[in-house]
Amino acid sequence: MENTYRGRLVSKNQMTIPVSMQRELQMAQGDELEFVIASGRISSVHVLKPVRIDLLPDAVLASLKQRKQDRSAERSVSHQELTALSEGKEPEAAVPTPRRAAVGD
Repeated sequence: MENTYRGRLVSKNQMTIPVSMQRELQMAQGDELEFVIASGRISSVHVLKPVRIDLLPDAVLASLKQRKQDRSAERSVSHQELTALSEGKEPEAAVPTPRRAAVGD
């Protein structure tokens, strides 16, 4: 089933997300949205949940530390990469994702 929602850009470049959309996506305070832009249009949006790194296995932490050293300073680890690493899989090659700006930037 496909649903369409409309949000509103308000002061300080913040976006209001409808409660019905938050519920459908099981969003909670502190979650982030990752927008993928292709050809000047939003091609997909992903809900990113905060991860407590103290709960990650040592092997995942070591792999993340190595990837951080290897990657460009302008690249962050995607949700898909983190999920693959936490499942002990090698993440697929990803298109570099720019670091997210803080709300209000």
